[in-house]
Amino acid sequence: MADDRDATERALEFLVYAPVGFALYLRDNAPMFLRMFATRGRGEVDQRRHTVGDQVEDSLDQARALVDQVAVGNGAQLLTLVNDGLEALRTGAEAALRATRRDPEHAPDAPVAGRDDAGEGSGLASAGLGIRDYDALSASEIVDRLEACSATQLEAIRAHERAGRARSTVLGKIDQLTRPQ
Repeated sequence: MADDRDATERALEFLVYAPVGFALYLRDNAPMFLRMFATRGRGEVDQRRHTVGDQVEDSLDQARALVDQVAVGNGAQLLTLVNDGLEALRTGAEAALRATRRDPEHAPDAPVAGRDDAGEGSGLASAGLGIRDYDALSASEIVDRLEACSATQLEAIRAHERAGRARSTVLGKIDQLTRPQ
């Protein structure tokens, strides 16, 4: 009978008293454990964030150095490209200004590509592009006339075409004519 009593006591300890004691222990100590776990987690996250931030900063420094090397190494080419772009922009702007000024005093007759200056066939070129009635012509008609245009006129035509109809045939021919040999 003593053995039955010992077995009953052990069962009560294991099934009742231990869970109740564990629950009370958790109630008293759970906030402390949660703070401890949160502190450790925050520390880990901050450490990883700092590591990643350092790696990103190193990558940005390397990228800046590479951009500086490219800019220094290709500075002359970059300057040429910028100057060419500015010249094309200036030419296009002048052409646009001439096109908006229909007053003969402000828009003198521009020489027409492929015509002589003796007056034969002379007339106002469309927006100073060097091709008479440019906007009324088809792409194939314009392509036929492009070889007679100067480099400045070709750039003005390119700017005009990109701003307007952007015909690939015309732009392709201009690219072909302005490509360095």
